[in-house]
Amino acid sequence: MEVAIRQKTISVRMFKDKDTAVLICDEAVKYINDINRRRNQITPSYNEWSQPRAIDIFKYLPRNNCKKCGLPTCMAFATKLVLDEVNLENCPELMPGSENYRLISEML
Repeated sequence: MEVAIRQKTISVRMFKDKDTAVLICDEAVKYINDINRRRNQITPSYNEWSQPRAIDIFKYLPRNNCKKCGLPTCMAFATKLVLDEVNLENCPELMPGSENYRLISEML
């Protein structure tokens, strides 16, 4: 995720280029305005999300380093997943609907 929205702050990580920054910032403004419009319909959650660690995701991956995802190891895939640079669907060895798939999805 490029943007983290908290109670009184909005944080962004460095973008690859100006076009990406403009696009992400425009989307963030739309998202915040949509929340503001629906504020009376939203039930707040006070659970704080924290970014999972790659090692925690790695535990649920096949760990066979098959390279079918295009990366050299399952740990590299877990790291890219945490950085939001790949999708969970990019691991052909991890079956959608499986318990491990569900657990990783919940972490992300």
